[in-house]
Amino acid sequence: NIPKGALVHTLEDNGTPSIWITNKNLGIDPAIQRRFAHIIHLDTPGKPQRSKIIDDSLQGAPVSTRFRELLAEIDDLPPSIIATLPYLAKVSLKSGFDAEETLAHALNTRLENLGSRTRLDRTAKPTLSWQPECLQASMDVNAIMDELSPYADARFCLSGPPGTGKTSWARQIAIKLERPLISIQASSLLSPYVGETEGNIAKVFKQAERDNAVLLVDEIDSFLSNREHARQNWEISHVNQFLTSLERHRGIFLATTNLKSRMDPASARRFDFHIHFDYLNHNGIILLLEELAKIHSIALPDHEQLKASLQCLNQLTPGDFSVIDRSIRVRQKQPKVEDLIVRLKEINDAKSETRQPIGFIH
Repeated sequence: NIPKGALVHTLEDNGTPSIWITNKNLGIDPAIQRRFAHIIHLDTPGKPQRSKIIDDSLQGAPVSTRFRELLAEIDDLPPSIIATLPYLAKVSLKSGFDAEETLAHALNTRLENLGSRTRLDRTAKPTLSWQPECLQASMDVNAIMDELSPYADARFCLSGPPGTGKTSWARQIAIKLERPLISIQASSLLSPYVGETEGNIAKVFKQAERDNAVLLVDEIDSFLSNREHARQNWEISHVNQFLTSLERHRGIFLATTNLKSRMDPASARRFDFHIHFDYLNHNGIILLLEELAKIHSIALPDHEQLKASLQCLNQLTPGDFSVIDRSIRVRQKQPKVEDLIVRLKEINDAKSETRQPIGFIH
């Protein structure tokens, strides 16, 4: 309720260094914002920093490593809530309660009050882990990740069938660089109103630079398609805006596409790396099946017998194993290894059928 003039006077004439804190600066008059020497945006820490904060905070607390890992998976868990966990663990221990149960209940209540949909589920089984050795990529993606400079400006175009690890690899880059990840579907930038799509494109690139985030745009085909095939002027405008924003972008950018053949030549030149992700080879299939069986305590035959039963499968992806993993979790009956192999064959055969040409045979 302070008059604008009085507030401006206070900011300009104040000789004492001061820090002003707000949860949102969207409603602050630009004339007021210009009076601050520095405006610093602090986001929720990424997973590597979050893990370190949790380990430091809960050092000596009676909680398991698995519980700490589950905490670190909560993307919108702020340090202010993490800071309260040691006290709760201490109180629960003195009261004779289970520390993990107490922390989980208190944390979920706090998250619910903050409007978050995320919950800590202590009963959740481990999910399939990141397996870079399974990826079938046209370049050594592990070497690229290890050698990527955190200060570099790099643009990656990731192509290949759905589920082959394109999006997961982009997430791993953000984790490796200890940066937040902005992941969006290209379709979410589209608007039916004239000029709004172009504004959305510019805005997301600006946000990525402001937050020093890795920017991932999934299924980007509509913004990279060949302009010679455009039927409407706005299609050309969208591609132009996207290419302009990409050209000016300072940071790490990744785009995924299933239709690289339709890419505009000018779009292709904007990328530093073109990496194609393909279906799993037999070693990758066996590795993921072994991990899936380990998570769900499913007995497997010997390696040679397992290899022989999977020999004909050549169109499986890491995403297919994630689908099977989720389907096992929602069923009360534990499947046998024969059930898993039958399901894998069904998925593989379905892809073979969709690739059959449709039309007349001459």
